[in-house]
Amino acid sequence: AETWLSKDNIVLTRSLVADYSPYYTAGVKLTHSWSERLTTQLIVSNGWQIVSENNTDKNMGTGVEYSFETWSVAYNTLIGREQSPDLNGLPRASGFRHFHDFIIKSKNSQNLEWVAQLDLGFQEATHNLQSEDWLGALVMARYSLSSARKISFRLEHYRDDGQVLIVTGTPNFFDAYGGSLGMDQALDSGILWRTELRCLRADKDIFPKKLATFTDTNLTATTSFSFSF
Repeated sequence: AETWLSKDNIVLTRSLVADYSPYYTAGVKLTHSWSERLTTQLIVSNGWQIVSENNTDKNMGTGVEYSFETWSVAYNTLIGREQSPDLNGLPRASGFRHFHDFIIKSKNSQNLEWVAQLDLGFQEATHNLQSEDWLGALVMARYSLSSARKISFRLEHYRDDGQVLIVTGTPNFFDAYGGSLGMDQALDSGILWRTELRCLRADKDIFPKKLATFTDTNLTATTSFSFSF
């Protein structure tokens, strides 16, 4: 639902879901449009968020998207054996991982854009042969106040019980909620000024602070000027 080009996203900063999803990979992708509404994909890749191979297995991914008049729904998967860092940042043994991504978003909207996304992931825990899982969810929207000004918001949640993707560096696993509020202002042809206030909050101290200490809150203010042509 989000790309690495911030100016094209509904909210300026990328969500936790986007940051901890595999948004780049190396492999082969086959896309076929069965009709104006239905598109499918098949992917074979080296792995999760990597270019060069780091084990002997390949990943397989699938995607299906169906479009209605004013909204679309998509379901994507990525399946294969992957390595995760342990609590000291060193690679664990490879474990079988399967990842599921559900996206519903608006289409052809004039004033209001919106997206809802749910990510579910499971990985074999190599030390006890049980499954470790993670979950990410978000809702975000952007409303046009005028042709040159828009406001945006995002609510998000991310939980990684086994620290498969997010190693906090503490005894506490990552479990946080967040909210963002932003304003976009088009200044001239191709020039866009975006600002955002974002707060992430957890039950435990998991966000890095100064002098190797941690806190339960992460508050950021971000501004960006972009020029496109």
